[in-house]
Amino acid sequence: MPTQRKIYSAELKARIALEAIKGQRTINEIAAHHGVHPNQVAQWKRQALAELPSIFSDRCARTERSAHQSSSSARSRQKLLGGCWGLLQPTTSRLFRTARSPSPPP
Repeated sequence: MPTQRKIYSAELKARIALEAIKGQRTINEIAAHHGVHPNQVAQWKRQALAELPSIFSDRCARTERSAHQSSSSARSRQKLLGGCWGLLQPTTSRLFRTARSPSPPP
């Protein structure tokens, strides 16, 4: 009779991965304390470290990822471009203002 796989909650995985990232105890100690295999702890740690930069990425990239994940409809693409353009618009308008303004007399 096959055994049922254990399913761990995201909160437990995050807590274990954070503990492994801190490095206060070895992966084997953490695994023994929580009753999981050391390979799982190492995998969750690698996964957490790989995903951390995406948490702090800029707003435009987050909007782009969420639009691609939700759907590729015209509405989501329009929302994506609107969000990115909103970030770029103040910069471009400032550039045009400085280009058009007359230079001060010498």
